[in-house]
Amino acid sequence: MVYEQQEVVDHIETNVVSAQIQVEGGNQQLRSAAEYQRKARKKRLWIIIIFVIILVILTLIIYFSVKK
Repeated sequence: MVYEQQEVVDHIETNVVSAQIQVEGGNQQLRSAAEYQRKARKKRLWIIIIFVIILVILTLIIYFSVKK
């Protein structure tokens, strides 16, 4: 009986260790995803800024060419 219970305890311990490893891996993936999102937001912001600058320049060019 003790031997059978030891097998169950060993099995539980193995599952707990496996779960801990998987949780640590999940946490690492979450950190990677957060970093990826941060970089993507930064790129999107720069694209919008560049687009606005180009739009302002084109607007000024059109305004001054029509004004003549």
